[in-house]
Amino acid sequence: MNFHKIVKIVTGILGVLGIVFLFMVIGSGDEEVKAAAAMGDYSTVSPLITLSQVILGIAVVATLIFSLLGLFSDKEKLKKALFSIVGLLVV
Repeated sequence: MNFHKIVKIVTGILGVLGIVFLFMVIGSGDEEVKAAAAMGDYSTVSPLITLSQVILGIAVVATLIFSLLGLFSDKEKLKKALFSIVGLLVV
């Protein structure tokens, strides 16, 4: 299995989980979610929020990794980036 196929499968699984959690929230009703939250029960909304945080974490890590790989692939890009960072720190 290549990397692209694995990414497509993981993306599909996360998408299906998001849809399931969304329908759990919608299916329970607005008033029921508010009443449960007022009593301290966040079990309906909590999985959706956790999934969102996981997806955000994956996106941030992937962005940092590919940005750094792009920077370190070319010494001229790295040099320009370092000059820019030093310039920002000075100002």
